[in-house]
Formats: sequence, C-alpha cells, structure tokens
Amino acid sequence: MTKPDRLKLLSFEEINYNTRVEFCRIWESIHEGSERIKINWHSLYKESLELIKSLNLRKELKVSFNDEYASDAGGVTKEWVREFFL
Repeated sequence: MTKPDRLKLLSFEEINYNTRVEFCRIWESIHEGSERIKINWHSLYKESLELIKSLNLRKELKVSFNDEYASDAGGVTKEWVREFFL
C-alpha cells in the first residue's frame, strides 16, 4: 500500500528548514524596523506619556535623550524604562 504524494513524510532536515523559513517570515513581518524616540530629561514623564500612545510595541525600541551622545545598545532604553515605569 503506497501513500499518496500529499501525505509524503518529510525528513527532519526538511521540517527544520521549513520551520525556520516560516519563522523568519513571521518574525520579519512583526519586527519591521525599530521604534526610535527622543526624550528630554526635563520633561521625561510628559513626553513619554505622549509618545507611548503612538508606539508599536511589537518593534524594537530605541531611546535617546536629547543633548546626550550615547548610542542605544540597550542601556539607554533600560535607563528610560527604569526612570519612567519604576
């Protein structure tokens, strides 16, 4: 008894490859680009409340503070989260 072609068993490598391709497709559609916000220290809470309404929380968040020359590798965003949410 032979199985129809549509019921073909896939090898582990084929399943793994197909899963990775599908995962990458979904990941890219969700995380297209990143959200970048600039905040003033003097009006941190007011600006944050205004900006957070328009953020796409499915994207990566990059925060920078006006008049500070730090690139955000995660530390500046953590600082903003700590100051604003905690």
